[in-house]
Amino acid sequence: MIARSASPTPESLAWRRDGVVPLRGLIGGDWLDLMREAAWEIRDEVASRTPDKVTADEQIQSDFFTCLDLWMMNDKVSRFMRESRLAEVAASVMESEEIRLYHDILIVKDQIVEQPTPWHQDEPSWEAVGSQLCGIWFSLDPVTEETASLRFVRSSHKGPRYSHPKVLCGAKMDLEREGGPLPDVDADPERYPVVSYDLEAGDAVLFHPSMLHSSLGCKREGPRISYAFRMMGDDVRWTPCPSSIHACGEELRFEPGDRLIADRFPLLWQNG
Repeated sequence: MIARSASPTPESLAWRRDGVVPLRGLIGGDWLDLMREAAWEIRDEVASRTPDKVTADEQIQSDFFTCLDLWMMNDKVSRFMRESRLAEVAASVMESEEIRLYHDILIVKDQIVEQPTPWHQDEPSWEAVGSQLCGIWFSLDPVTEETASLRFVRSSHKGPRYSHPKVLCGAKMDLEREGGPLPDVDADPERYPVVSYDLEAGDAVLFHPSMLHSSLGCKREGPRISYAFRMMGDDVRWTPCPSSIHACGEELRFEPGDRLIADRFPLLWQNG
């Protein structure tokens, strides 16, 4: 059992209650500039590969691009995740003694993408399970709900987990879950209260990967370039998942219930 602080911060209380919390001014302008450079470097590098070298974790379409494990391929991203405040803030909000990276992701949506990102949960496609598990998502430019800021079902991190029958960002999420099929969130706003945040450049949202979330189609003057850094705290453990985005636990010889301690899950912050 993870001990909770006797005097938690407002962000920690919001995290426990709602499963999501906005973090205003988390990322400075120099970091934003660096991550913008990194985004185009990564896109150009992946686009230059022959089709047989593009992995299942990478998608290149005319209006959409996504790529995982950026820190392994780009020094700018590696520097950002190690030297920025993200891991320290994640530790504070989740009340964790240390923070490790699970994975990172870049998502670029063109200025006009009519198709919304459907409602889904991230955790059913992960081999990492725990209460001290989060994603920190941010856009390099201001976003509103209408220009593809993330939308969340408040407190949906408390369960249940739903079945995901479709492929999303390279993950075939086809396992049956206790919650059954995904609900029609937008058809029942009283049962599924939706919250979204208008974010300025440098703002971020921190949320648990069991949160139901989505985004609307992107209609803006330029592309929406966003990153998410998925981080693990003290109570996160390895659980086998055949549909996992990161099916590496068996290769690393993890046993169910093991902590995910390996070079591919780097330690980013530690108390003291």
